[in-house]
Amino acid sequence: MRKKFGACFALAFALCGHAWADAGPFACGKFGANVTNSASADLGMTATAMFATPGYPVPVNFLEQGPWFLLDDFGSGPLMGCQPATSRLGGGAYTLLNSYNASGMLAQQVVKQAGEPPVTLKFRYVPGNPYRVAYAEQLCFLGVAGSPVYRLTFSYSSATGQLSQLGVSQDAACPDAAGTYTFAYGSTAVPNLPSQVDFVDGQGNKQSWQYGYQVGGGLLQRVDLGAGNNIGYSYGGTLLKQMTLNASGQSTPQVMGYTPNLQWAGYRTPPQNWGLTVTYQNGKPTSALQNTGCAPGECPPSLFTYTAAGARGGSIQRRLAANAARTR
Repeated sequence: MRKKFGACFALAFALCGHAWADAGPFACGKFGANVTNSASADLGMTATAMFATPGYPVPVNFLEQGPWFLLDDFGSGPLMGCQPATSRLGGGAYTLLNSYNASGMLAQQVVKQAGEPPVTLKFRYVPGNPYRVAYAEQLCFLGVAGSPVYRLTFSYSSATGQLSQLGVSQDAACPDAAGTYTFAYGSTAVPNLPSQVDFVDGQGNKQSWQYGYQVGGGLLQRVDLGAGNNIGYSYGGTLLKQMTLNASGQSTPQVMGYTPNLQWAGYRTPPQNWGLTVTYQNGKPTSALQNTGCAPGECPPSLFTYTAAGARGGSIQRRLAANAARTR
């Protein structure tokens, strides 16, 4: 169950009726590198973006591999606020039909695969704060309809609103990832990111991670991870240009990319340029590819499509504009 720190950044890997609703603080394409590196970064918001997402969620076993909340390896964050109707993860081995609640947040995914019964995944949010995930489900095996499920329960401090615990339970057939993560806070520089995370697995074994944050100009400059390991940040003005993982005597740069509208387009690690690539059409993500250096065709992208309701929203705007023109 225990993992080395270096593995944490190993490059790996009914249709919506509210398609034009504003998903609160989650701007389409903008929840990414320039949110998670801020002094105001918040673990609960990041967890919502990475687990209650219509994109490829953070795999549950990544929780044991260190600071998962500091880089969105799979491009789940940019999908928040976009509300794709369908998600074909891993190149379409299966299709998810996404439904959203009145606040524009993901409420349900129906997983479909030819010849197999559908699987329904559920998502719930904190009463009084519809943008904080309280419960999420995740398939244990990608590409297998009828798969057993991981269930994630998120608890928040009533005094501070900070994410205090994350419990993982699982169906019997899932690979073992069950346990409880407890988050402690103590940084004055970044008060809503954890200074310590404790994990107790189903057999009572305990593992801990500590974090120290250095901030300048309201932005992370360095995160210390213990044992001489750290992450350094480089900027162009206030735009995050590069994260550099320093571990085991080696430095691994991750160069950030953005669209002209400053939506997050992913990152690459030279010289191979492996990493995450998010593509957009009309301001919405249409694919996300985590390229780990595998052979052609072995790392298919996740694909996202949008609803007819979204088109109706556009046609409503066109009709309003036409009516306004006629009354001039």
